[in-house]
Amino acid sequence: MAQPIDTIGKAVRRGMLVKATCKRCGNFRCYKASDLMMVFGGGRDPLTLKFRCGECKPAIDVTLIDVDLDRMRSATVYEPFWMGGKVVAWMATRLR
Repeated sequence: MAQPIDTIGKAVRRGMLVKATCKRCGNFRCYKASDLMMVFGGGRDPLTLKFRCGECKPAIDVTLIDVDLDRMRSATVYEPFWMGGKVVAWMATRLR
């Protein structure tokens, strides 16, 4: 029986991506659940994470995506850039 994915830790075990989509303009970004777990912790609900659009700053829809690496090789994900123990930026990279 399938269990609900209610924490970032469960999403990491399944190798999922977290997709944040702007409700107004449709701008979106994908993040690896493992990177979000390093920043926010594994017990946090991924649907309650706060994201904001760089263009228009409205509310954001968060969805979980199950990754098929054979089909999503060209996907762009954002990884944290650490400096002095803090995340200073999110850098775009290709999904590996």
